Amino acid sequence: MEGPMIIEAEIGGHCIHHMYMDGGSASKILYEHCFSRLRLKIKNQLKSATTPLIGFSGEIIWPIGKIQLLVKIRDEEHSTSAWMNFVVVRSPSPYNVIIGRPGVRKLQAVPSTAHGMLKLLVEGGVITLKSSRLVPLECAMVSEPEGTPPATKPIVE
Repeated sequence: MEGPMIIEAEIGGHCIHHMYMDGGSASKILYEHCFSRLRLKIKNQLKSATTPLIGFSGEIIWPIGKIQLLVKIRDEEHSTSAWMNFVVVRSPSPYNVIIGRPGVRKLQAVPSTAHGMLKLLVEGGVITLKSSRLVPLECAMVSEPEGTPPATKPIVE
């Protein structure tokens, strides 16, 4: 598989599609186009942020704010979750969320971009999830968790 590690997760009680697991980033970023689709109760938890983000080419992005949300990744039977502090930014992106190394570590996840898979430690063992394919219509999808399909496609070992 070529391309980034893309998964789906439940974040703040919403099913978030097109989440990028970025092993090269130290940040946890929630893009404004995704943040604006969350319930008002969640959006009201946004706090001010005063530290800018510096991009690879040196561009400075001033965050809209920061917010702490529960991130839950699951298959049909198992799940793992962790609280994460996201920086909310206004910037064009094909992704809704980026989770960098610290977030990957909090989830006790092991991503393999070469195989397009993510291994997660859950109660009772380890599960393996397969990365989602890029589907342009899904990029902006944010939905309620009730009745949603599993966050990612499970791999049976």
